[in-house]
Formats: sequence, C-alpha cells, structure tokens
Amino acid sequence: MMLEKNLRAITKKYPSYPALIKHSTQGLVFQVIDTKNHSKTIEIADGENSFLVHSKYNPEQEAARMVKDLDLSGLNSIIVIGCGLGYHLLQLYEQTKKTGIKLFIIVTKPELLKESLKYNDFTALFKSDSAYLYLQEDININQLGDFIARRIDQVYENIGICLLPAYKRYDQLNYQLILSEIKYILKMIKLNQNTIIKRSYSWEENLISNLSLFLKNQGIEPLKGMFRNEPAIIVSAGPSLKKNVEYLKKVKGKALIIAVDAVLTNLLGKDIIPDIVMVLDGYKYTLRHFEGLDYSKLKDTILIGAPQFFHHIFAEWPGPVVFAPTYGMTEKLINWVEKLSNFKGRIKIGGSIAHLAFGFTYHIGANPIVLIGQDLAFTDGFTHAEGVAYNAKVSDSMKNSKRYFEIEDIHGNSVWTQSQLYQYLQWFNREINDIKQQNKKIKIINATEGGAKIEGTEVMSLQDVINKYCQMKIKAAEKIKNNVISFNPVYDQGIVISAVQELINNLNKLKGLAQSALQLLEQNDNNHLCSELKEINDKIYQMKDKVMLYESAIFLLSQTKFENTSDLLTIYQTLSGSSQFTSILKKIINDLQVSLQK
Repeated sequence: MMLEKNLRAITKKYPSYPALIKHSTQGLVFQVIDTKNHSKTIEIADGENSFLVHSKYNPEQEAARMVKDLDLSGLNSIIVIGCGLGYHLLQLYEQTKKTGIKLFIIVTKPELLKESLKYNDFTALFKSDSAYLYLQEDININQLGDFIARRIDQVYENIGICLLPAYKRYDQLNYQLILSEIKYILKMIKLNQNTIIKRSYSWEENLISNLSLFLKNQGIEPLKGMFRNEPAIIVSAGPSLKKNVEYLKKVKGKALIIAVDAVLTNLLGKDIIPDIVMVLDGYKYTLRHFEGLDYSKLKDTILIGAPQFFHHIFAEWPGPVVFAPTYGMTEKLINWVEKLSNFKGRIKIGGSIAHLAFGFTYHIGANPIVLIGQDLAFTDGFTHAEGVAYNAKVSDSMKNSKRYFEIEDIHGNSVWTQSQLYQYLQWFNREINDIKQQNKKIKIINATEGGAKIEGTEVMSLQDVINKYCQMKIKAAEKIKNNVISFNPVYDQGIVISAVQELINNLNKLKGLAQSALQLLEQNDNNHLCSELKEINDKIYQMKDKVMLYESAIFLLSQTKFENTSDLLTIYQTLSGSSQFTSILKKIINDLQVSLQK
C-alpha cells in the first residue's frame, strides 16, 4: 500500500512524524477529486465557496511549469512552502537529485500530506540526504529558523523559494510566519556575506598565522557546562555602562566577569580585572582596544576568541588562550585544521562580539546570564561607552538617515538606534526565546540600565543582581582556568607538515590558473574569451575545497558574468596574490621541522 510505504521511509528519518500524519485533527474541510487526465487534485472548502489546490486538468504539467519557472542555476537550497499532493515536490526532486541542491520542505497541514502519500511514491525523496522535511501544524519561527540554519552555509548559501500558490489561501497565518522567517534568514546571510567579502582576506591571513597556536591551544568544547548554574556578567560597550560599571568591583570572585574587547581599557582603568576577555573581529580597528594595555594585570585573565583574530594579540597575551570558532566564518579552513588536531567547538553568533560572549556564556552553563552595557541603541545620544575609541555623539543629521530610527527602550519609552544594531537586537530576541524554550529554568537578566528592550530578559539594576545572585564566593572561574592550563595538544607534527605542504602546492596551482585568466583578459580576444575563462573558472571552483582560502573571491567568481571584465580582473588579481599566504605557511613548516629536530 502506497501510504504505508511512504510512511516507512519517513519514519527512518523522522520517527515522530507518522503519528502526526495519521492523527492530525486540524479540521480542514476538503475532498480529493479526479482530474481530466485521471490524476487527483484537492478541493478545499472556503466558507460557501471552494478552491482547487492543483489544476483540474493536468496537475503534473502544472507542476512541471512551476518548477521550470524556478531558475535553479547557482542555487544551493530551495525552500518549498506547501505540499498539496506533492506533484511539485516530485518534479523538484527529479530536477535536483544529481545537483546537490538541498530541498527544505515545509508542511503545516499533515492531513494533506497524508493524502499525497496515498497517491504518489515519495520514498526516494524522503530517503535523500539532500531533502529535509519540516512538519508542524503551528509554525515556531525559532525552530523553523534553526531547522534551516543548521543545514546551510551561513555566508555563501544561495536560496530559492518554491511556493505552492494555493498554500497562501489555505494557511495564511503560517504562510506569513514562514515568509517572515525566510526573509530574516536571507537578510542574515546577506549581512554575513557583505561582512565576510569585505574582510575575509584579513581573516584568512590571521587564521593561517594562528595555525600553530590553533593546534596547540584548547577550544571551547571541553568547557561545555563547566560553569553550570553559576552567575556570569557579560560586559559590553554600550553607552549605559557608565551607570553601573563601578559595581563590578563588588562581584569579583562572586560571578564570572566576561568582557568584550572594546571595554578592556575602561575596566582596567578602574582596576576591574575581568575573568575572560572575548575577541572576534580580525579587522584593524579592533587593535585600538589593545593599545597601551597594562598586560601585567591580565596574567590570570583568559582570552577567548575566534581564530580569525590577530596573531600577535593571541601570541602576546599573558594569560591562557582559548579558541572559539563560529559558524560561517572561514569554516572550511577551520574544519581542515581540526582534522589535523581535534574539534574545538562552535558558537552560533549574529555578527557581534556580544553575541560571541553570550553564546560562550550559555555554552558553559552559566545561570543567571547578566547583560550590562548591552544597549543596542544610542542611550543619552551616544554610540558607545566612555573610553571606547570610536564612541561618538549622535547628531541630528544622522537621525535624518534611513539607517536611524526609534525603538522601544527598557522603560517603554523611545530610543534611537540604527539598522545594524537592530539586526543584533533581533538576534538576541530570537536566540533568547529559543534558549528559554529549551531551558525553562534559565534566567537572562538585562542589567544594562538603558538601551533597547531585549525580549525574554528580566530587567533589573546591577545592584539588585548583586544582592540576589552574587553574594557567595565561587571557584568555577579558577576551575575553568585550570582546565585550560592543563590542556595537552593532540596532533602529529609530521602529518601537519605534509598537509600544509599540500595546501601550498594547491595555492600555487590556483595562482597559476588565475594568472592564465589574467593573460586571457589582456589579450581581450572576445571570440575565445568566454569559453576559455569558463574552463579556467570551472577548474578554480573545483579547487575550492582543496585550498580552503579565498572563499569570498571564489564565490564572487561564480556569481560574476563574463562581460564584467573589470570585476573578473579584480578577482583574478586577488587569486594570483597568494604569496603572503604561502610565506606564512612555509614559516609554519620550518618551525614544525625545527621542533621535530629538538
């Protein structure tokens, strides 16, 4: 029986779904009717009227046209909204099964899915490693977002949308929620993409420079849950920090103090020594946070950061160093290093150093998690806390820009913010909501005493937080430090040397291909240019998993049209300039060889 055959295929990947399919009681009024070509369609009652989900003449042909209208070129994923009897699903699967394109199938009417399983064979689709079924009667946007986000590249994913037209009519509410979440995902990918394309070369150079340190030092994975149910305070660089920063002196040894890099000068100037300092963005302006620091005060402070941060900061740090890789940022290169050593762990972020700090604090099990200086808005008309190098007064002319607007603050009043800060706020809202659904006992307290309202947080003054949660001496910070200090590296120097040499060889091959392309552009022979460049581009794209570097340049190359010769010229020049990378890698090999001889 077709229904049971399909259900068996679903059960293997989604054990909880068959019960929902069999016993759904949503009460959608519909009937399955014959079509002119002897297939089936669905007629759904809509008050006194009714409408068809598929064509009454030839639903297969209708589905074929629908898929044909979807341009598959360059897509990594397709989000399919609505199932009906699944004709479009079968067409999509046939078109994509050999391409590697992922299908995310969102179904909110199990009773309609049940009918589709009676008439068509979906077993190959459900068994496919590239097809993912999300079945829920009521959409939870955080679950849906996580369902998709965990399976896509957070930077280089190119997503298409396939909407069953009738779905908007038979499930309007869920349709709006789904569309809202997809727009958010696309916006975040675009934000990540713009940032990484802008900064990826610096990040890749930093990560390569940190290769030896990355092998030798611990990641965040062993620290998971180590600070369970102990209070932690995340100190961010918002303008409200001046209102309560002095209170941090009272909590040293009674709560874990985790500071973002931008507030380090401010804290040390007040003789407040954080237990942990977080670093993320390997971009030159962040180096200002480390100028003139008294490193003698930081010998017991742990530096935790993304491996894309500056090598000399990690190398010169007087205390322990821990690496905290994130999803989406030069991840291929990180995966390559981890295969040579051990898994370092991952933290999900939304682009901000405060997100990294929050993700780490949740990772170690802290409770409550307390936020201060997390304004995400221009409290009292300033952009950042006092002492932050790029703090500025927000002028009236700035407020006239479309990037600046007003939102609700923690007191229910209005406060000015800008688009990027608002994106960071949305990430906090979603992440906190998701965390609290998983862990009802966790407390997340906004003790910023100003700034934007962060959903899911309890608003308290820092003094009240101290009185309620920070009265007992704790040793968990010392426990974390001892764990980090006792870490023993796990890697074979000989294997690392061979792998690095292979990477150098591949970079040289990539450089040769790029130089060949540059010569073609100089000849400017339009008769052969496109075909020969296409051949070179295909070879470059095939090397992307062998070099792991130049992710953004190779991505841009795959998106650039051949007539855009100026863009191609810039990309090929970038790809041919690997001398900096190879010189760093050669030094790493030399250092490892010297180490082996000792």
